[in-house]
Amino acid sequence: MAHCLDSRLAQADGLGGALDSPYNPSYNYGPCITDIRQSAQLYGRYDLPSPRNASRLVKNVLGGWATSYVFTASTGLPIKVTGATSAFGATTDSVAPLGPVPSMSLHENVVGTNGIGTAGNASTGGSGLNLFANPAAVFANLRPVELSTDTSTFRGMFNGLGAWDTDFSLSKQTRISERFRAKFQVDFLNVFNHVNFLTPTVSLFSPTSFGVITADNSANAGQNVGLGPRRLQASLRIDF
Repeated sequence: MAHCLDSRLAQADGLGGALDSPYNPSYNYGPCITDIRQSAQLYGRYDLPSPRNASRLVKNVLGGWATSYVFTASTGLPIKVTGATSAFGATTDSVAPLGPVPSMSLHENVVGTNGIGTAGNASTGGSGLNLFANPAAVFANLRPVELSTDTSTFRGMFNGLGAWDTDFSLSKQTRISERFRAKFQVDFLNVFNHVNFLTPTVSLFSPTSFGVITADNSANAGQNVGLGPRRLQASLRIDF
């Protein structure tokens, strides 16, 4: 578990150092855009038993097998729900809730109502996926921040979608001679082919696409191989 706080001036946020109110830097104080509250990783290895009373050929075929796995999971990052532009020209980090803060999670078959979240309607070519079960109700429960009355930008009140992934490996090690050994390994990246969806941009300026999920996180697979679809890779290593 971890918690990162800043005043929007940190390099990690990459927001250009603009404050909503230069007269009150604490107005922007809140969770960093890179703040992941909880993350977990489990990993293990199991060497399959090798036959003892067997010929060298049988031992070479049935022995030396091993399996390993790595499981990772994390909660979502804080996201910016855009609602207005401050008097000093900075886009506000968040909006003010008029009631309980709704949680963001994956909801299916959401069509949207009253022009809110309707871009996700599957019958008209949308994904049917939304961060909210009732985007219109959430939209109505938010308002732009008011610099003169609000004490903060309410940044960090919303967190995007979390992610999880399991990688699995199967390997076989064989002694070729006294000096040479070979190891063959097959890696299954995202072995369960689990889809990690990308948290969309959420803005009061775009009501029709409010909360609509349109893509998975495979575009960031270079940073985390588990974010992409299932992939296989094989390798052969010779030690001498």
